[in-house]
Amino acid sequence: MNMIRNLDDIKNKKLSLKSEILLKEDTIKSLFSEVKYNIESFDFKNDIVRNIVNNPAILINTARITYNLIMKWKARKQLKNKE
Repeated sequence: MNMIRNLDDIKNKKLSLKSEILLKEDTIKSLFSEVKYNIESFDFKNDIVRNIVNNPAILINTARITYNLIMKWKARKQLKNKE
């Protein structure tokens, strides 16, 4: 790191740091826009339906897991109501 000896050095260092920060901010903004586009372009519903049609076991397993979760949730809710 260069030694700062006078006011001009401070001004130059400040400008260089600002430009570095702006470049990094632009890079981050572009990366976020890419991620946002990728998330918006991916269609979860169609992918799930396509997988269910290709493999009905996924539907059965998903239904079983959902049923178990709901039953446990209801049992827990009833237990809390008794207390």
